[in-house]
Amino acid sequence: MLKIQRAVIFDMDGVITDSEPLYAEAMDIVLSKHGIALAPEDYRAVIGSSTAFTWQYVIDRFNLGGGIQEWIRVYDEAVAEILSAKTTASEGLHWLLDCSVSM
Repeated sequence: MLKIQRAVIFDMDGVITDSEPLYAEAMDIVLSKHGIALAPEDYRAVIGSSTAFTWQYVIDRFNLGGGIQEWIRVYDEAVAEILSAKTTASEGLHWLLDCSVSM
């Protein structure tokens, strides 16, 4: 007999919380200390990409010195601070979780 399983998969940024604007804010904080501001087309070029791809793009675009790991470390610190202060659940998340528990 076939047993039916139910599951919820959270596979994309924005399902649990809309963090993409917060990632952009962290990038702005890190880069502003170096007099750099990303243009909308820069954000469009990297949105949804990995952190490594994003920072390699920024390093190449602005001819930044230093290694990628150092940029990522500073960025990760900014992200952690912003996420801990500003993260809110996406609308409907609590309802979805309550439903999945009662299944």
